Amino acid sequence: MPTLSGSPAMGRSPWRRSFVRLAAVAFLTTSLFPSRIVAQGPAYESAYDADATPTSSEASQTSSAASVTHTVEVGRGDHKFRPDVIQAEAGDVIEFRFYPTKHSVVRAEYGDPCIPYEMTGRGKVGFFSGFFQQDTILDDPPTWHLPINDTDPAFFYCSAPGSCTDWGMVGVINPNATVSLERQREWAEESSYQLNPGEPFPAEGSGSPSSDADSYGSEDDDSDDDHDDHAHHGLSAGAIAGISIGAAAVVIIAGGLFFWMGRRPVAKEQARRSATVAPHPDPYASTGFAPVKQHPPADYRRSEMSGVSYAEVPPYSEGYDEGRMSPAQGGLASPGSPPYNPDYANPYATQ
Repeated sequence: MPTLSGSPAMGRSPWRRSFVRLAAVAFLTTSLFPSRIVAQGPAYESAYDADATPTSSEASQTSSAASVTHTVEVGRGDHKFRPDVIQAEAGDVIEFRFYPTKHSVVRAEYGDPCIPYEMTGRGKVGFFSGFFQQDTILDDPPTWHLPINDTDPAFFYCSAPGSCTDWGMVGVINPNATVSLERQREWAEESSYQLNPGEPFPAEGSGSPSSDADSYGSEDDDSDDDHDDHAHHGLSAGAIAGISIGAAAVVIIAGGLFFWMGRRPVAKEQARRSATVAPHPDPYASTGFAPVKQHPPADYRRSEMSGVSYAEVPPYSEGYDEGRMSPAQGGLASPGSPPYNPDYANPYATQ
């Protein structure tokens, strides 16, 4: 009978099928959980439908019956917005033109100059351009467009490292008598930290976020035109933990599924082979032979020829000399042997 390990069905086919299943699970895992995860962040465009697609250079201010385009230079030669105060009507568009080295535009609340607007209260919606990395002043730099939907005051700042807290790089759209850009700039320079959209508040006593804006904008540093229809946003600590737990759960489930699928054919084959093996015979079952008749033990002392029992014959005849020794026995007396007679011929004697 072939052994279990030598079976072709057990040696090749089940494990080949298991490998195919594992490849399918790996493909689904990579499809559902891509290696590069980009968080979309809050919907910054609810009140301001921003268009982050770079466009060609236009006139600094285009007038029409529908709207006016206002141009703002971001970081040209220093850490400033030029102009830093814009008066715009509903329906107008503000075009931000980016210069070296790395800058962004983030909406802020009045009194919180270096914190994203949506982090200053529930239900608030801000805007964020994403980071634009430049190493050369271009005649036609990358641009980002911000449509204006109302005439309420809206402050903004640059979230590049140190731009807000060290340089007071802030601006305002449609200021009124209740707000002051100069006061907002003073508050910015007095701030101990600044945040990007999606970046958590610093821990108590730390005074500044752990990574500031360097690591946040690292993905945008390699390309000048990597700002399509939306900005990339960083992941909070909670989001990173959730993604890690989810990925670990997927790996564990996939491993368990692979093990189960690999063991299932083996268990089936073992059960099939166990069912086909002949059972062991019952050691107490009948051998099938006919019973043998038992006879009493034979009396071997009785002669079959004469019918006389050996027990009835004396050990030697009368006249025999007891104790005589036969020469053939080397002097050892044998009961029942005739006495020594010198007339008897000795067959072993030398002639």
